[in-house]
Amino acid sequence: MQLIDDIILDRAADVSRAHGAVRIAIVDGERFVDWKDLAESTRRAALVLLRAGVRRGDRVAVVAPNAIESIVAYLAVLRAGAVLVPIPGDVRMPRLGAVLADCTPSVVVAPRATLAALEAARLDGAQVVESSAGSWQGLTLDERFGRPFGVAPEFGRLGSTPSVVARDAGAIDADIAAIIYTSGTTGEPKGVMLTHANLLNTTAVIAEYVGHAQASAPEVVSCAVPIAFSYGLLQSFAALRSGATLVLERSFAFPYDAMRRLEQLRATVLVAVPTMIARMNATLARVDVDLSALRAVTNAAAGLPPAHALRLTELLPEVRLHLMYGQTECSRASTLEPRLARAYPDSVGRAIPNSEVFLVDSNGHRLPPGSEGELVVRGANVARGYWRRTRESIERFMCSPSDHASGFERCLRTGDRFRMDQSGLLYFLGREDEIFKCRGEKVAPAAIERVLAEIAGVVDAAVTGVEHEEDGTAIKAVVVVEEGASIDERAIRASCREALEPGLQPRFIEFRREIPRTSNGKVVRRALVGSGG
Repeated sequence: MQLIDDIILDRAADVSRAHGAVRIAIVDGERFVDWKDLAESTRRAALVLLRAGVRRGDRVAVVAPNAIESIVAYLAVLRAGAVLVPIPGDVRMPRLGAVLADCTPSVVVAPRATLAALEAARLDGAQVVESSAGSWQGLTLDERFGRPFGVAPEFGRLGSTPSVVARDAGAIDADIAAIIYTSGTTGEPKGVMLTHANLLNTTAVIAEYVGHAQASAPEVVSCAVPIAFSYGLLQSFAALRSGATLVLERSFAFPYDAMRRLEQLRATVLVAVPTMIARMNATLARVDVDLSALRAVTNAAAGLPPAHALRLTELLPEVRLHLMYGQTECSRASTLEPRLARAYPDSVGRAIPNSEVFLVDSNGHRLPPGSEGELVVRGANVARGYWRRTRESIERFMCSPSDHASGFERCLRTGDRFRMDQSGLLYFLGREDEIFKCRGEKVAPAAIERVLAEIAGVVDAAVTGVEHEEDGTAIKAVVVVEEGASIDERAIRASCREALEPGLQPRFIEFRREIPRTSNGKVVRRALVGSGG
């Protein structure tokens, strides 16, 4: 049985045989690693972990900026039969300490810049392996026929590379492959247990959906979303298992520079979140960038406002927009066929293959198409549960799959409210725990945010409820406008009056330079309260 690291290493062997050692596997800034070196680096790193005493089922935490070393470490952990715990590269205390205390890793792999924070975390018996590439040769993309070293110094002290590092023969796809901690917009982050079967199923679905195998030219997949979260991790693994070149970017904060990089590398696929797409739209409207190689843009993690989706298809009519919905707890749950993106830009599509989605009411009874309710997901994409949180796992992951079921099975109650039309298309309405009442009326922030996003000149917006003497809870909108746009509060209110019922119009409007979001693009609503509420 092949698990995800077997598939990627086999792909490395296939590509190396077909193209020689010059075919690029990963690009990281001006550095790159070819497929042969990626495979050798992974095996060498896995041997380091095994010699450090890592055994099947041990947790290995990897502090992972978007870098070659992080992907090598990810694959090495899986190759060693251990459980991968990816941690964002910009992690700070106390989050780092809380995650490490919860997962109790036997080894922590981290770049040099994080070592001081690890000391402060007071690791209980865990070994630390430095992943910084201080002695790399720093080859540039113009030197692509050279031989990049391809591995951190600590992973290269063993001399000759073993041809094979065999995983424990007892490993099966039901074993836990990774524990991914939720981005923690509220409360304490929880570790979601993904099995090898989850990784295999979801990466195969993504690769098929995005069309990596059917692409007419070699794929170059650009990923600027954090690979320490499920969206970036699974998109990266899907690209590598397909033999694509993976381009790891640190951020999309400067959209013009980022798009010039897409142009330079002839990127064919962009892994994006809504803020990136909004910035692309604003930039493409005023500058000329050659993105003729780009054939697909994906969106997950957070819902894409329909206005941004439609604007992107207008600016880049040849690009196929792949809209997805998922949570860390189910990786991906639905996908929208790109041919439907223009007609149904507010939909996230239908259930992915080998899974089922349906809506339930507050009592857990299944609802027919045409209804609104909480989305439930069942299938090979549903995670095992939460690490060391039995009660919460039972509450979220165990339910009856139908009104006629004689027992219970592992399904995910997402906590997200959706509408399903008669054809089975899903429309996200908002998180159940984000919906609040204003003057007796239920308010779903996502519905108001979609209206704000349609206003010309608005590049980002978020809505929350704030305490108010008269309303109890009042609606507050935080808005980011395009640089140079002549739009003020009066214009925002006028647009809201046209599109929203009186009870849904924001009482407070605040302009900011950016919306507070997690590294994965989700709004941090508690940080919206601020002034004006």
